[in-house]
Amino acid sequence: MGKRTSGPSQSVRLWGVISCLVAVAGCSSFESRSSAPFIPVVIESLQDVHGQWEGTVKELQSRNRGWVTVSITNRESFATYTFAGTAKGNPFLGTGRLQLQSGRLLTEGEGRTLTFTLAEREGVRMLVVDGIGKDGKSHHAELSRAE
Repeated sequence: MGKRTSGPSQSVRLWGVISCLVAVAGCSSFESRSSAPFIPVVIESLQDVHGQWEGTVKELQSRNRGWVTVSITNRESFATYTFAGTAKGNPFLGTGRLQLQSGRLLTEGEGRTLTFTLAEREGVRMLVVDGIGKDGKSHHAELSRAE
C-alpha cells in the first residue's frame, strides 16, 4: 500500500497556515487594545460643543478616508455648523442647522442627516459624527478640538 510521508512541502504548508492564523489573531487583538471605546457624554448645552473641531472622516461603504474641519456656532436656541474637508483628493463642504435633542445634536435637511455625539476616549473629549450624506452614503467622523 502507499505509505504517506510528511515531506517538506506538507511541513511548509502547515507552517504557512499556522503563521497566517497567528498573524490574524495578533492583528485582531492589537486593534482591540489600541482603540479604547468611546464613552458617550451628554451634551447639556450648545456651549459644550461650540468652536472648531477637526479629524478623520470615512465613508463606511468604501472605507475611503479623509480629513474634515467642523465649526459649530451657538445661536442660543440652536447651533449652526460649517464643514470643509477632502477625501481622495476631492474637496467637500457644507453648512446646516443643529438642534439639541436627548443630549446629542441632530440635523436633517440640506440633503443630509447627521448625529453629533460628544464622547470621551482615554480622558480626551471627542465629537463623533455619524450620518448619511447628499450622496446617500454613510459617513463616520471622529473629531477633536482644533488647536
